[in-house]
Amino acid sequence: MQVAEKEAEEFLVQGMTAKEELTETIMTMFKEFDKDGKGFVSRSEFIDTMCSMELGLNRRELNALLFHVVDQDNDGTINYNEFVPFAYDMLHKLATLRLLENERKQDELAQFLKDLFDRETLR
Repeated sequence: MQVAEKEAEEFLVQGMTAKEELTETIMTMFKEFDKDGKGFVSRSEFIDTMCSMELGLNRRELNALLFHVVDQDNDGTINYNEFVPFAYDMLHKLATLRLLENERKQDELAQFLKDLFDRETLR
């Protein structure tokens, strides 16, 4: 798993043509969370947006666990500087999951071809 995470991180950084593109992606994410455009993400905006992602976490879990982790200064809002590490971690995890999914698909394809070859060899 650590190898996949490292590859995902490299993919994440190299997949973006430049640091500016990564910054732009994170800013876009921040704006999606900041529904009212006030320059910070309120607790309700954060929870509503996370719930819409259907990650399997309920409102209580998001409120009790995740919001407090991201809201580092505990002021009840998430500013851009607090959001950046969270967004980067999310992008990193998504890249890891994509790599793992691609590896799984490649393994399934290899197994299918092997099985097909074995069946043809037995004829």
